[in-house]
Parts: sequence; C-alpha cells; structure tokens
Amino acid sequence: MSDTPNRAPKSQGPMPNGRHRLGGPEGRQPFEDDLYDLFCFLVTAARQLPREPDHYGPMRLAEAACRVASVAAAWASDAGDLRQVVDELMTARRQALNDPDAFLAGLDRVILRCADLERKRLAEGETPA
Repeated sequence: MSDTPNRAPKSQGPMPNGRHRLGGPEGRQPFEDDLYDLFCFLVTAARQLPREPDHYGPMRLAEAACRVASVAAAWASDAGDLRQVVDELMTARRQALNDPDAFLAGLDRVILRCADLERKRLAEGETPA
C-alpha cells in the first residue's frame, strides 16, 4: 500500500448546485465530500422509507439519480448531455406529488433519453456503462 492518499481531480469550480466543498477532515477532497453526501442521503432515505407513503420510493430514487449525475457531471470533461438528462429528471421529480402520472411519464422520457445517450456512446466507441 502506498503512503500517498488518493486524491480526486482538482475541482473545476462549483458543483452544479453551486456548492463547493463541505467542511470535513483535513485533506478530504471535494469529490469525496460529494460521494459522502450522496452516501448519507441514501442511508437516511432508506431509513425513512418504511415510514413514508409508497410513492416516496420512486421520488427518493429520482433524487439519488440526480445527485449521482450531478457529481458525475461536475467531474466529467464534457457533461452537456448528462446535464440535460438531469434537468429532465428534475422536472419530472417536481411533478411527483401533484401529478404522479406526469412523474411516471417524465421518468419514461428520461429512460428513453438515457438509452439514446448510451447508443450514442457505443457508436462513438466508448465502453458500455
């Protein structure tokens, strides 16, 4: 094992949500902070889920997907397509409580968009996700 700690790439500015780095142990990197935030969200969401209405599960998963994509987009060299998909998912997620059918239709559109992006990646010779 190396004595050199793993280091995330240097941030290229604020995250899509405008946040930079949270506090934390000295030497912790922004990427690690973002992953830790996501981990905490998932664990607390899992704990709360049994107490919440059934339709909260898909909302929580959509939120987690947005957070994962936001972290990926912040660290990707070209994330324009990914940011568009996140925007579409956020729009769908906002409809979850008031119009569950629109939420599901929005999820369907996002799934189709993801499939289109994957086909594009494969056509460009990238490794399948």
